[in-house]
Amino acid sequence: MKPIHSIRTKILAITLIFWIFMGMLFLWYSIVTTINYKRLRLDGIEKTVEFETEKVNRTIGMIERGAISMSRNGLLYFKSQSSEISEISVLEYLRSFPTVSGCGFWFEPYAYNNDTLRAGIYGFYDKAMGEVRLGDFDMAGYDYHNENWYREIIDNIQVPYQVTWTKPYMGDISLSLVTTAGAGIFDDDDRLIGVSNIDWEVDQMVNEFLAIKPTENSFVVMCAPGHSLIISSAFATQDENDLLNNIHQELHSGSFTLNGAKYLSFSRNLDNGWLLSVPIPEKEIFAEVESQNNRFSLIIVLQHF
Repeated sequence: MKPIHSIRTKILAITLIFWIFMGMLFLWYSIVTTINYKRLRLDGIEKTVEFETEKVNRTIGMIERGAISMSRNGLLYFKSQSSEISEISVLEYLRSFPTVSGCGFWFEPYAYNNDTLRAGIYGFYDKAMGEVRLGDFDMAGYDYHNENWYREIIDNIQVPYQVTWTKPYMGDISLSLVTTAGAGIFDDDDRLIGVSNIDWEVDQMVNEFLAIKPTENSFVVMCAPGHSLIISSAFATQDENDLLNNIHQELHSGSFTLNGAKYLSFSRNLDNGWLLSVPIPEKEIFAEVESQNNRFSLIIVLQHF
């Protein structure tokens, strides 16, 4: 008859091997689950940013087509030397496209006719009145030829149907941050005689992206790389501008450290040349899987007792 202690030793050995096996199985399960969850989590965020970017790119495309259409209206205005039809077209465009804040066309010095230094038509959405109306500009006093937005458009337009975007600036009428899409007005001799413009409030674009914010401490940044300018951010801090300028060049890198925390950056280029980036603390991205692993570990431990 075998000693009792040898039987107990075998039982303990078998039990130990069993729990080692279960531990290794749990470790394998944890690793595989963590890897799969992280991949799915990252893919989900990437798809969300891509989806929201495409929504804004569709709006950008519509605005660019509108700028080209408005340049054709400007040519009709030039040829007819009558503003009535063009004023109607400006107002109708704004009524059909409430996303934009204003639109119109403007002519080069004495290009409209030899007796007119400045000529143009501009319509805008009047927030106070809740309707679209024509701008009441004193052309004698409004030197739009030297406004930055006009110079940016006229200096960058080379051929018909080309559209250029300005850097954000404070709108004269809306008194809010806007960006302008502009196209050239060319006469029958292919001479650039003026520009069309469609104004888009930056807040309209920002609001599209704020819904992306996937975690508590993630934030949204838009910047115009061509102008080295941070446009907007949902990241609020007293030293926001300094912090954002410090990471401006790192947004494309995929990750960076800010205030001691590692962020993963999900970025997309917009069709107007701007950059959208959604930086998220790495800990917050994978917090759920870590919590699940901790709960599962606790269950395994409790089953041992």
